[in-house]
Amino acid sequence: MIQEFAHVRSRRRSRVDAAALARGYADLLAPLHSVDDGDLQTGLDLFVAHEGLGAFDAVLAAAVLGSDHLRTLVSADQTFGVVDGLDLADPARAADLDRLGVGGRG
Repeated sequence: MIQEFAHVRSRRRSRVDAAALARGYADLLAPLHSVDDGDLQTGLDLFVAHEGLGAFDAVLAAAVLGSDHLRTLVSADQTFGVVDGLDLADPARAADLDRLGVGGRG
């Protein structure tokens, strides 16, 4: 996920900026979750089942679904909404941020 953030950020900002911010998020969100073979296999099944879901996003959704400690995927990409059982929180929605305990933006 951090890699994808850096990739997207570097489209609009410098690579130095993208890498620095990605490192900051990695530190903030540590420990990070590693994807395993089961996540990959489930992700590929999701990729086949949902035409609009990219391969990377499908594996990301599978990692959340298959985890004992991950509960919610935070993304503004509403395409994840097609995945049954996936709890999606949009960082642009105040209600979702409040639900996650990170509200109070101002």
